[in-house]
Amino acid sequence: MNFTKFQIKYLANMVIISLLTSAIVVTGMYYVVKTEIAYRIPDAAEQQMFSAMIFSELNKFLFFLIPVLVVLIAAVWFVIVRRMTGAESRLAQSLELLNEGNFADSIELDKSEFASLAAGIRKLRQKLNRDAWEERVLVDKIIEVGNEVLRESEKAALKKEKVINLVIKMKDLIESYEIKMNQYKIDKPSK
Repeated sequence: MNFTKFQIKYLANMVIISLLTSAIVVTGMYYVVKTEIAYRIPDAAEQQMFSAMIFSELNKFLFFLIPVLVVLIAAVWFVIVRRMTGAESRLAQSLELLNEGNFADSIELDKSEFASLAAGIRKLRQKLNRDAWEERVLVDKIIEVGNEVLRESEKAALKKEKVINLVIKMKDLIESYEIKMNQYKIDKPSK
């Protein structure tokens, strides 16, 4: 299993919180027993002997119970942490895809896992994909018009060198823009 720093830190925090809570409960339990012994047994010598006997048995019980509790608490928190951080990891992957310019692929999350954040990222991906697609369509149209102007100017024998050079320059600029746009992975957006 591959653990991230976030998962280890979160799991450690949850186990520590659970153990501190258990320590408070055990301390309270010792206090209640000690108080009850002092109230029920008036003789100090008998209190001392009875307390030693009860706390000895209680310590034996807790000596075996605490490791079991630690393992159970860690197991429960492990499941919870994996579920939460798994969703966080998939969100991070989705953001990385967007950062790389990949607007077509998406990573799906369950409805319960950071639903609003996932919906926001999905909307952003769709918007970026739609915008990139519209730019690509526009560039294709401009290239088509540039090619048509170039063909028509050659046909009509309007050999004005300057116009032809400008059209060629415009076409080259647009093609370089198209090359830049090709770094993005985009799909034709659904309407």
